[in-house]
Amino acid sequence: MSVSSFPLKPTWASSTFLQYLGATFSVFSLGSLFTVLRDEHGSGGLFGWSALVLAILIVLAVGAEQRGEPVVAGLVAVIGVFCWAVLVASLFDAIGFELAPNPDSFFNGGLGLDTILLETLVAGAAVFALSRFRFPLLVVPLAAVGWYAVMDLLEGVLGGGDTATAILAILVGLGFVLVAASYDGGGHHPYAFWLHVVGGLSVGGGILWFWHEHTWEWLLVLIVSLVYVVVARSLGRSSYAVLGAAGLVGTATYFIEKWFSLGSLVPFFPSEPEDVDKWGRPLVYLGLGAALVALGILVQRERTVPPAAEEPAPAVH
Repeated sequence: MSVSSFPLKPTWASSTFLQYLGATFSVFSLGSLFTVLRDEHGSGGLFGWSALVLAILIVLAVGAEQRGEPVVAGLVAVIGVFCWAVLVASLFDAIGFELAPNPDSFFNGGLGLDTILLETLVAGAAVFALSRFRFPLLVVPLAAVGWYAVMDLLEGVLGGGDTATAILAILVGLGFVLVAASYDGGGHHPYAFWLHVVGGLSVGGGILWFWHEHTWEWLLVLIVSLVYVVVARSLGRSSYAVLGAAGLVGTATYFIEKWFSLGSLVPFFPSEPEDVDKWGRPLVYLGLGAALVALGILVQRERTVPPAAEEPAPAVH
C-alpha cells in the first residue's frame, strides 16, 4: 500500500481514456453475465461465480498497484466493489432475505434490517477500497449507496409517493451539494467531484419530475438550467455546466417538438415525414449552439481560479 494518503488525480490522456472505456465495458458485460448466471444457476450459483470473479479482481488490482499502475488498480477496484455488491445480494437472496419487499417501488421502505445490512456492507467495501487505492471514481458506489440509503430511510420514516419522493430527491441532492462544497474547502478536492455529480442529478431529477409537461414548466426548467450554469461558475465545477446544458437541450427539444415536430430522433438528420418543417429544427438548434458558446465565454471570463491546495494530489496517467 502506498504511504501517501492524498487522493490520486488521473489526467486525461490516451491511456486513461482506453482504461476507463475498457472498465466501462467490463462492468456492463459482467452485469449481463451475472444475470445469465443467476437465471441458469440461481442465487447460490451466482454467489459462487461472483466470489470467483471478485478474487480474480483483487489479485489484478493489487498486481496493478505494485506495478505502478494506479489508474488500472483503481478501475479494477471499482469493478470489484460492483462484484462485492452482487456477491452479498446473491448470498442474502439465497438464504431467504427479502431485499425488495415492494416490487412496484424503487425504494424498499428503508427500515428492513436486511436492506440496511446490504447497504452497510457495500458502503463499507467502497470505503475500504477508497482508502486502499485513493482512486476518486470509488466515490461513485459510495455516493450512490449513500444516496439510496438516505432516500430509502426517509421514505420509510416520512412516507413515500411520487411527489414526496421528488421533494426528498431535491432536498437530499442539495445536501450532497453542500457536503461536496464543504469538502472542496475553496479548492478542488478529487473526491468531491462525484458528490457534486450525484447531488446535481438528484436535484435535477426531482425538478424534472415536477416540471416536464407544460410550456410554463419548461420555461422554469430553462431558468433552473441557467442557475446550474451560474453554480458551475461559482463553485468551479463543470458537472453543473454539463447538467445545465442538458436542461437547455431538453427545453429546446420540447419547443421544437411543440412548434415544428422533431421528425426524427436525431435533430441534425433529414426529417421524416416530408411535411415536417425542415427549417425550424436546425435554426432553433443553431441558436441553442450559439447560446451555449456565449455562456461558455461568460463563464470563462468571470471564473475565479481556486487556490492551489497546500500539497497537490499526484497526477497519474
